[in-house]
Amino acid sequence: MIPKESSKEKNPFISMKNLKYFPLIQKPDCCSATCLQMILFRKGHTEYSQDELAKDLGIFIDRKNKGAFSVKLKVRLKESDVNRTIESADKINALFRKHKIKLEAKSYKISEIKNPTEFVNDALKKDYDVWAEFANKSLFGTSGGHDCLISELKKKRGKYFVTLVDPYWNHKQIYEVPFDKLIESMQKRENLKPVRERGFIIIRGK
Repeated sequence: MIPKESSKEKNPFISMKNLKYFPLIQKPDCCSATCLQMILFRKGHTEYSQDELAKDLGIFIDRKNKGAFSVKLKVRLKESDVNRTIESADKINALFRKHKIKLEAKSYKISEIKNPTEFVNDALKKDYDVWAEFANKSLFGTSGGHDCLISELKKKRGKYFVTLVDPYWNHKQIYEVPFDKLIESMQKRENLKPVRERGFIIIRGK
């Protein structure tokens, strides 16, 4: 006799029905372009490819990955050729103006935010897009940095967690992390290579 499935059992598959973002998978070095693409998809702008967005953002890629793209992107030649999302608000806004998209991007380094919990909670309540750039070390134990979108902030057992929408092909697409760990990963620390401050991009508009 086949046992009945308990109503309390969680479905292991992701239902797209109630998701804020349609999860997309990035090409190499394109977590920022893919986060922007997911934001545009949510707003109904589905006509922009990851490659086009990467070019507009000035993304650096490794030479070995040139064949993965249909457009010519900048090849990383030196150590300083790093993709810095938190410094890209002007490029994002130029892209919006170029394509006549009625959105606006503003960047916030983590040191500029007095209360990160209130900041993210307020942005989500206003239905803004919250785009996070962080170092990998605190969350994944690896080097380098990454971008994800935040779809939810909630408190469980006295601690705050955020739901990340992650474009990286070797991660789960949607998962929770402790909010304090995410904030730690944005701070300028010697053990978070490359050493620089990170933070949030907030996208407003429709």
